[in-house]
Amino acid sequence: MIIRLGNTLARKIKEMVLPPAAPGPNPFADWTARLFTADHTQYILVSNTATLVLRGFLRQRDH
Repeated sequence: MIIRLGNTLARKIKEMVLPPAAPGPNPFADWTARLFTADHTQYILVSNTATLVLRGFLRQRDH
């Protein structure tokens, strides 16, 4: 499985930013994850790179 991190998400979780990987042999195992902020709430949007099927994850606010 390939999980491609957006630059903002990679910095947020302190992961090293790598050069883009070549597409994998199975397009359904290739995912892209990006950090998205709306109204001061952070979300991680995960989409299948080939089909753009989306799955969102809510990050709880720090109180």
